[in-house]
Amino acid sequence: MQKLKNHTKSLIINSFEIDTLDTITEKELEEMLAARVEDLLAHRLEFFFAAMYRMDVKEETIHHLLANDPKPALAIARLIIQRQKEKQASRDKYRSETDDLWDF
Repeated sequence: MQKLKNHTKSLIINSFEIDTLDTITEKELEEMLAARVEDLLAHRLEFFFAAMYRMDVKEETIHHLLANDPKPALAIARLIIQRQKEKQASRDKYRSETDDLWDF
């Protein structure tokens, strides 16, 4: 599994207004994000769904987790991190393919 890069970690931290240092581990980020998701679901639902939209996390998936997962905030935090890893991998792949186009 791909490691979460620091700039991707910072994106998550900033998008969810998490007050922490960038030097946290992925597991610590997951736990802090789960707590933040839980708080947002309880108090700032519009902010939460706007952040999910910006991160390209499907609303249907979120509703499924909310209805079916015993720990929905943790499941959503994992989903957010996984989606950011996918986007990070895609950016890396296409960046290297584009770089290859310029090799003569």
